[in-house]
Formats: sequence, structure tokens, C-alpha cells
Amino acid sequence: MDTMNEVVDLAQRLSFWKVDVPREAAQAILAWQAATTPSSGSPIDDVRLAATHGKLTPKNAVKAVDDAALALVVADKRQAVLLDLAPALAGRAAGSIRDHGDDIVEGLRPHWDKAVKQLTDAAAVIEVGATAEQVIGRGPDAVNAWNDLQVAESTLNTLAYCRERLRSPIGYGPGSTPAVAMFVDLPMATRQKLAEAEQILLRRDPRVQTERGGSWRLLLDAGCELHLNTAAEVRAVVDAARETVGAGRG
Repeated sequence: MDTMNEVVDLAQRLSFWKVDVPREAAQAILAWQAATTPSSGSPIDDVRLAATHGKLTPKNAVKAVDDAALALVVADKRQAVLLDLAPALAGRAAGSIRDHGDDIVEGLRPHWDKAVKQLTDAAAVIEVGATAEQVIGRGPDAVNAWNDLQVAESTLNTLAYCRERLRSPIGYGPGSTPAVAMFVDLPMATRQKLAEAEQILLRRDPRVQTERGGSWRLLLDAGCELHLNTAAEVRAVVDAARETVGAGRG
């Protein structure tokens, strides 16, 4: 999250799942929204209307004109100030959100687990590689499971988007830590299995394009347990894979 627009977008998405951003981030968002709310009316129109209706007098004319001129200067310089303000507020809000990332993960996890159950139950009915034509021929239960795969995929995608915005330098970074470690638990973790899961998540496995349930369905089939991980859990997944490699070499 580098911009206030990204911060606000994440806050709105989290709100949909009944998860609040930290107070400091919420205050930064409110400050940004207040600062970017345009003023109503026009200072020139106000002075013109006052003159038209006889409300511009020798006592208030100078102040009214000065106020209108000042308002025009403020409006002219406002965008430049906002451009300078945005990175500071975004940094404050994003930092607060990431500092409380595990709390947000815990808030999202019940929704994630519900979608995973829906996906898992449907996957027990619909085998990998099945087509719509094959499913229709198997009756209503199969059709319902087929639809559940799509609904679960959509839910997991939206939750994963929120989770990805919580990246921090430890355990989440774009370097050597696979993104899939945020979303899976591998009972028999190896570096190869983690790499294969990463290819599926990143849609580099050609089956993702046609598989009902998308990457999530294929991750299940690959033996992954879908889990929304905290920072410590991300590190545990990666460390387990590395330790397996080390043990094999020993």
C-alpha cells in the first residue's frame, strides 16, 4: 500500500467483512477524506450575490473581497498541498495496518474458513478436470457443488486480496518468500512443494484457466491445506520447507 487510495480501498474491503482497521489508520483516513472534500459554493459567486442583493456595504466590502480572494488562492494551491500530504498520511495508515496485520488476519479467518469448507465439500463431489457437461449429467447435487466451487473461489480471491495488502518486511516480502505461504499449510512441506504451490497460486499452471474453483481447487488437489496465515505462520511454512531441504542434504 503506497497511496491513500489503496489504504481507503483496503479499509472499505475490510469493512465489508466486518473487520476494522486500527484506530490510527482510521484517523488518517478520516483526515484524508476531510482534506479532500471540496468546499461548497464559489467565493466569487458569494460576493456577486451579496452585491446584487444589496448586502455588500462599505463596512463589509473589503473583507468580503479579501475573503473571496483568499479562498481562490487556497483553491489554487490545494492540490499541491494534498500531493505533499498524501504520502505522509498513507505511510502512517499503512504502517498502522501492517503493525496490526495479525489482528486483521484473525478477523478475516472465519470468513476464509467458511469459504474453504464450501470449496472442500464441493471438491469432494467434483473431481479435478470435470466439465460443465459432465456435471449436468450427474444431477442437482453435482450442479450445486459445481456452483459452490465458483462461489468459494470468488470469496477466497477477495479475502486473499486483503491478505496480500498486509505484507510486511518479515515473512511477507516479495523477495524469496513465496506469496502462497500466506495461504497454505503444508503438512509435508518441502521447497519443491512450496514452489509448485506458488506456480498454481500465480496462475502459471495452465489448468488454472479452466479449472472450476481456480487456483484454490488445484491447491487442494496438490495436498495443500488452505489456511489464512499470520506472519509467524508464514515463517513457519517457509522454515519447514527449508529445514526439509537441509535435512535431506545432511
